[in-house]
Amino acid sequence: MVHYVRVARCPHCNALTDYSNTTHMQLVGNPRRVCRKCKQSYYDFAYQEDAIYYYLNNIKPSIITATIFKLLKTTQTVEPEEKINNYFNEPEKQSTDIASSLKRLSDPAYLEFLTDNCIEVPQYFFNRIGYVPEISPAEKIRMREEQEKADFNALKKEQEKFIMATHYLKLGTKDTTFKTVAQEVGMTPDEFKKYCQNVIGNYETIHREYNQNHRVPVQFPEVP
Repeated sequence: MVHYVRVARCPHCNALTDYSNTTHMQLVGNPRRVCRKCKQSYYDFAYQEDAIYYYLNNIKPSIITATIFKLLKTTQTVEPEEKINNYFNEPEKQSTDIASSLKRLSDPAYLEFLTDNCIEVPQYFFNRIGYVPEISPAEKIRMREEQEKADFNALKKEQEKFIMATHYLKLGTKDTTFKTVAQEVGMTPDEFKKYCQNVIGNYETIHREYNQNHRVPVQFPEVP
């Protein structure tokens, strides 16, 4: 059995929020976490809402059932929404995590919280409470993808500055190329050295914050 070491940090203050072993890459449970240190809430992408997880895994007929329908050349008599309603309404589900999850998903603000984090919430959960968002989930995802692309391009520019600053610092203040570049930007060698040091220090913060606030982390740049 494969074990994963899960390390999670608050995207707001970088405090360690979880360090544990798990056998699952995708966990099921409440994804909205509250940092014990700064008390701010954030979305933990390791988790998926219980009801959404069970919806996605129970809305489709089993392979056996689908095969029987195909052989008999019949269609299902139970519509998908009716099927999942029946599933969620089973007595044994009423005191479980699924019931708690459905309660969270009955709050329009919580649905917005999920879609703000680009979570693809099935339309079923909007329909069941009669909620129509001002901005559709698909439009939110499109806007978020555009923003993430812009953020990534901005990070690449900061990476280029970081790589060049590291390169010049390796040369040293007495190097001819270092002195020439410093003169070209209107600085003394010592001023240019301090500038390069600040670029490196700032980049480490920029890179860490980027990885904390984006779903796909970026590897720290290697300097030749």
